[in-house]
Amino acid sequence: VAMFEFEELFERALGPSDYGALAARFDTVIVAGVPSFDLTKHNEAKRFMNFVDIMYDEGCGLALSAQEPPDLLLSKLEEDEETYFLDAEQHNTDFR
Repeated sequence: VAMFEFEELFERALGPSDYGALAARFDTVIVAGVPSFDLTKHNEAKRFMNFVDIMYDEGCGLALSAQEPPDLLLSKLEEDEETYFLDAEQHNTDFR
């Protein structure tokens, strides 16, 4: 069993190979301090989602200590992204 703070795994430039190595080494990984994600934590949210997928795919147990229930962790990010893109469309922003 290994325990990490959220910042150790997701606020640094770690990726799938790093997370895969953790899954190979430990039967269970505990992550404490998982925040609710918004646009300011977009990159961290992507890393977190990759991490969860890898833990699942590798059969590694995962326990979280988070600000929100798991189904709500990404809801603010999704709302912010939707608002951001709707505002940009209203201002005729070209995304190409």
